[in-house]
Amino acid sequence: MGLMAIIGSLYGLHVKRNAEHMAAWTYVAGSIGAIYAGDLLTLFLFWEVMAFSSVFLIWFRGRRSRSAPATAICWSTWRAACPCSRASCCTTRHGQPGLRPVRR
Repeated sequence: MGLMAIIGSLYGLHVKRNAEHMAAWTYVAGSIGAIYAGDLLTLFLFWEVMAFSSVFLIWFRGRRSRSAPATAICWSTWRAACPCSRASCCTTRHGQPGLRPVRR
């Protein structure tokens, strides 16, 4: 993932706005955090970081569609909320909540 971020940065050197680079690196940070998340709550939080930074990347692109960022954030939030709510409703054999660390 880090290699992809470096290659993407080299490819995007022609972009003059610093905010686009910040949004892209925030997306990379969210994806790396989602990869190394130890439990489902952390995965959900980093997934949301990716969702919000992707909305900014869509806005910075400057297309005429006004509904594209809203659609992206709604679908991303829905895709992250479903597994998180499923995990929070489940309980283990001992009656503890289902949000527990992932075994490695």
